[in-house]
Amino acid sequence: MAMHYRLLEAYFTENRTISNWDVLAELVAEIGEDSLYFMEKVDERRNDLANLTFEEHNEAINQGIAAVPTTLINKVLPVPGAQESETYITWIERIIERVENQ
Repeated sequence: MAMHYRLLEAYFTENRTISNWDVLAELVAEIGEDSLYFMEKVDERRNDLANLTFEEHNEAINQGIAAVPTTLINKVLPVPGAQESETYITWIERIIERVENQ
């Protein structure tokens, strides 16, 4: 959890580029973890991580997802943008109703 909070703070408060590996290594060190070990693991998996990112991006595009954030409900309903809780509740209730009526 420490890294999660550190990432949020770095991005939203400090305007740091958290997609940069060097910045990530610095953040790892700032929470008291071994940044050299982190970078070693990143280097070992860099290609796999990049391929996974491209696959997830393409899957989102194929599902019609073009907005960030988008919440995918029940693996079929993309709800784009930041929404009020009531919006999610309404959509989830509709999906449950559909499933129950099948």
